[in-house]
Amino acid sequence: MLKRIWIRRLVPLAALALLACSSGTAEKEKAVATVNGAPITTAELQQKAASYAKNSPITRHTVDDQLHIMIEHKLLIQEAVKTGLNEDKRFVETIKTFWEQTIIRNLIEAKTGEISGKIFVTDKEIANEYERMKFRPRIRAVRGARTKQDADAIVRQMQNGERIPGEETIGPLFYEDAKGSPLANAFDMKVGQIGAFAGDDEHVVLCIIDRESMPLPPLKELSKRIGESILVQKRQKALAEWIAAVKKTAKVQIDEKELRRIANE
Repeated sequence: MLKRIWIRRLVPLAALALLACSSGTAEKEKAVATVNGAPITTAELQQKAASYAKNSPITRHTVDDQLHIMIEHKLLIQEAVKTGLNEDKRFVETIKTFWEQTIIRNLIEAKTGEISGKIFVTDKEIANEYERMKFRPRIRAVRGARTKQDADAIVRQMQNGERIPGEETIGPLFYEDAKGSPLANAFDMKVGQIGAFAGDDEHVVLCIIDRESMPLPPLKELSKRIGESILVQKRQKALAEWIAAVKKTAKVQIDEKELRRIANE
């Protein structure tokens, strides 16, 4: 309850600070103009003018136009605040959503940049990926095993020639379609081989029925694209692991009774 009150109080104030540009930082920067005491900083105007001009030279006409637009915006925002619109629930929710999305996006971008500096791709990894792309396996797949023990039991059943309820025949598969999922393991398996692999929330058992060859251009022609693809995979994996670690150390409490009420259970 206290958290909700804190958010309700904070968001209108944050919105006012963002839109009216009256934060402490803005006040310390050099103001090119003020509107009823609220500053428009040199940096803000330069950014707007540069964004508008793009690749063209910034002229006095461009600067004047952008300044007048900023003055009008600030006046309208001030009028909205006077009428109490900044306290309107729809306004607060809109700003809250925008604020949260922006913060999350900036965090993810910063973390991705940090991760990227620690990730590299070897020639061997590229060659291995290329080899996987050469074949299209057809597989028998059993999904939904909750534990490794359950999956291992299914492996033994399949090794004994048993058919499993819910078993699927999939393929021939393209590696691009299976990449990032347990099905990708099929591209490292031989015909007749059976194995169990962990997914996000289940174990999947695979049996390779057969494999058909895929004609590909020479490795040197695909090397760069394959390397870039591996980098993306590694970044995504590292980011997912970081998010999982954050979740693991967080103290999350869920009101099951309230959840059931919301779900009309």
